[in-house]
Amino acid sequence: MAILDGGPNGGFSGKVGSVVGYLRYGKWLIRALPKKRKDKPSSKQSLSRSGFTAVQHFLGPLLPFIRVGFNLDAQSKNMSAHNAAKSNIMRMALNTEGTIDYSKVNLSSGNLPGVKEPAVAADDAGLHFSWRNNQNEPGVGYNDQVMIAGYAEQLHQAFFILSGARRSEGYEKMSLDTIVTGHTYHVWMAFISDDRRRISTSVYVGEVDV
Repeated sequence: MAILDGGPNGGFSGKVGSVVGYLRYGKWLIRALPKKRKDKPSSKQSLSRSGFTAVQHFLGPLLPFIRVGFNLDAQSKNMSAHNAAKSNIMRMALNTEGTIDYSKVNLSSGNLPGVKEPAVAADDAGLHFSWRNNQNEPGVGYNDQVMIAGYAEQLHQAFFILSGARRSEGYEKMSLDTIVTGHTYHVWMAFISDDRRRISTSVYVGEVDV
């Protein structure tokens, strides 16, 4: 049974025959009900599903970063930040074997000028992140803030800096107190404008042993 919202000319929610109506991001949409399939999935379909599962698993601990990193991109596409990130990774970073190439992963997407010459190092004092100050380039704000994410595949855990040092400072540090040591982390960096209206596409920095 479906319920009309706004009379005969309005949208509807619920099931009508072979379609379902629902409200999403302020728009009434309909979709066909999935058809039951009795045949076994092809190898290509199985690979696609395994890749989908791998991306879903990877994004789990990174959601706080993703919600900021893909927020603007998602708004322009009328979708969630999680779905925008998932679509981007499956398109850009998923290998033919259904595994993720971390060097091709984007954890943010936008047109703000990005990080130049990023680097990361670790010692007993903590993690040290650096980049070249390119504040004089067109479209750059000197007070853009750095965003940093690290992901340990072995632990399936992540760390973040969502509002870090200014672009003009060229350096950020993280204490080891909040990080599980003895593991390898993949690291990404990006910049976000001070008013949160622009963000850069993230850059893969590389691996660091902590």
